[in-house]
Amino acid sequence: MIRRSLLLSAALVSACASNLDGSADSADIQVSLHASKIALKRVTPRGDSSLKITQKPKFEQPMTVVLKLAGDPVAVVRSKSANRQIAVADKAGIESALAAQQAALVTAIEANGGTVLAHFQNAINGIKVQAAPGKIAALASLPGVVEVKRVATHKRLNSISVPFIGAPSVWSGTPGFRGENIKVAIIDTGIDYTHANFGGPGTPDAYNAAFKTDTQPADPALFGPNAPKVKGGIDLVGDDYDPSDPTKLPVPDANPLDCGAHGSHVAGTVAGFGVLADGTTYKGSYDATTPSQKWAIGPGVAPMADLYAVRVFGCGGSTNAVVDALDWAVKNNMDVVNMSLGSPFGTEDDADAEASENAAEAGIIVVAAAGNEGPGQYITGSPAAGDKVISVAAIDSNDPPSYPGPRSSRRTPTTPTSAARRSASSCCRTGRAASRSAATSPSTSTRRSPASWWSRSAAPARASTARSSASSTARPPSR
Repeated sequence: MIRRSLLLSAALVSACASNLDGSADSADIQVSLHASKIALKRVTPRGDSSLKITQKPKFEQPMTVVLKLAGDPVAVVRSKSANRQIAVADKAGIESALAAQQAALVTAIEANGGTVLAHFQNAINGIKVQAAPGKIAALASLPGVVEVKRVATHKRLNSISVPFIGAPSVWSGTPGFRGENIKVAIIDTGIDYTHANFGGPGTPDAYNAAFKTDTQPADPALFGPNAPKVKGGIDLVGDDYDPSDPTKLPVPDANPLDCGAHGSHVAGTVAGFGVLADGTTYKGSYDATTPSQKWAIGPGVAPMADLYAVRVFGCGGSTNAVVDALDWAVKNNMDVVNMSLGSPFGTEDDADAEASENAAEAGIIVVAAAGNEGPGQYITGSPAAGDKVISVAAIDSNDPPSYPGPRSSRRTPTTPTSAARRSASSCCRTGRAASRSAATSPSTSTRRSPASWWSRSAAPARASTARSSASSTARPPSR
């Protein structure tokens, strides 16, 4: 557990901040039934009736849910064992039994207007289904269905504060911990395993070559068990996926190369090797002397941990494949799961929140972004709202002397309640500014942390594609 505490810190650091593009996603805007009907009445075709309504109103559009079934998934069975582990044969038996239970329902689901998207046996026992809202009640009444759970649509979130938590002190402790033998799943946009921060060549040519074949198996020298950093993972969705567009469906493959930069930024914060000023991968020791190096990108909090890229975003847009990713993480025995993503006003009843809770009960450290939607009540996102999930918000890490930032300078009585309220307000209101500042180069920053050697973004560092993951979702120009 002591060793895991370093990885926990790594996940905490990378869990919060702002939308990459700052825009609202159409899937995140909830329109009431009444308002929708009023809006439709205002659309009146004229003349030759060339004006047509090509998209169904919100209340008629298909929705995605998980039909939770009776019976414990692998994660729940693990949580009840003495060491939170079960034999491989027992795990296979559970998966087989639940898969048979789920298969028996497919015909009935389709007969009641549902489309089966995925089956889950590890993080949750359920079937992911898309159906019109009017069909959900019939699906809920099917034999064996105990609950219908919403599948939230998530946006990407991130910030960096690596030196602020004192990671070098942990590295140089007695004993020192640097994440050795810990498996971390980064559920995000994928990871650019060609980047020098993860032991790759770190050149535009290397990335472009990988991108041209990103639906084919990756170079085993850069991705897989024998790779220096990114030991495995999966692309659950493909480049063009975006749940806000019904035509852009998931097309999974085995190669989770990042084309959005965000996942690489997060992965670098968690466990990047570090990149020296000359652009090469850092191969020295991690101890109290490490900060004295000249850096292009500082190391992650747990630089010796193994990374697994679980890609749930396309090259742009949002995602509703988080439950799928959590199921993969439990199935593949991850030690830590990091999700720098979220959906505002989340509840622990969401499918991804329950899957996260089950994973945590099984002994996996699960960390998710609380969000950066402002200081409103109940604003915390899902899956961070799940019970036992570590929910993390942002702080103004670029100004430690006046922590938690300039907004805390108001003369408010310093009571536990008011202090907590003030801190929460600061984290949410200053998150975007802190995230942008953290990705600003030293030459343009007007106020920097004493540990400014760590302040640069770990997004793919190439002239053609390097954009701060706090401000851009741009895909590589070769796209």
